[in-house]
Amino acid sequence: MPGVLIAMLPAWVIAFRSTFGTVSDFLSPCAGYLVERFGAFKALAVTEGLEGVLCLVVALVPTGWSQCKWLLPTVACLLLVTGQVSDVAS
Repeated sequence: MPGVLIAMLPAWVIAFRSTFGTVSDFLSPCAGYLVERFGAFKALAVTEGLEGVLCLVVALVPTGWSQCKWLLPTVACLLLVTGQVSDVAS
């Protein structure tokens, strides 16, 4: 199993990043709206806290959980979106 992951992961990562990168570019106006709506400091503080919670979720989820394979891509997507809000706020 680890050999399969090592051989297939780079192709999966490249395909995922190119597809999600295009989608996330369209979310930049949403990030700008959130910062304008709540203010730069509050938006930055909330996204930094949310990023910490997301990292803890990954660490605390048991590895035997059947939905664990979808957790990492989901958290990666959420971290990319919160990163956009952080960039706009800073």
